[in-house]
Amino acid sequence: MNNHDSEDKASWPYKTLLFLGFYGMGESAGRRLVWQTHTALGVLIVSVIMIRAEPDIVIPRFVWIVAVPLSVMATAWAHAHYLKGLDELRQLIQLKAMAVAYACAMTLWSIVVVIWAAFDTVPLDALVLLIVLAEIGRGIALAWFARQYD
Repeated sequence: MNNHDSEDKASWPYKTLLFLGFYGMGESAGRRLVWQTHTALGVLIVSVIMIRAEPDIVIPRFVWIVAVPLSVMATAWAHAHYLKGLDELRQLIQLKAMAVAYACAMTLWSIVVVIWAAFDTVPLDALVLLIVLAEIGRGIALAWFARQYD
């Protein structure tokens, strides 16, 4: 085997692609993405807990309700900002994986809608599961698409 062939191939950090959804903590953009998405996730979790708690304990419930979509938008912004710093191949792989995650989320959302229509209730667990499964789908897709360019 020619040494140049192995040197020209891309080496992808499959563990961080699969489990974390980005190219690694070695890059400042990856560390920034982790910080921003974990902060947004923390706001989302605290907001959902506070919405379900006694209303208006310290902060009005309306603030927690508004914080939920804002945290999701902050996550989207963080990913968009992260994508800008990637080369074209990495952007392509991320965007393909996001398309898979979107398809997973929409499929799972349709199941949640059916549950809501049939039982007139949507368990919070189903919504959390929707987000988790969509992210798992994105991680698997990232590793899959990166492997195609290996």
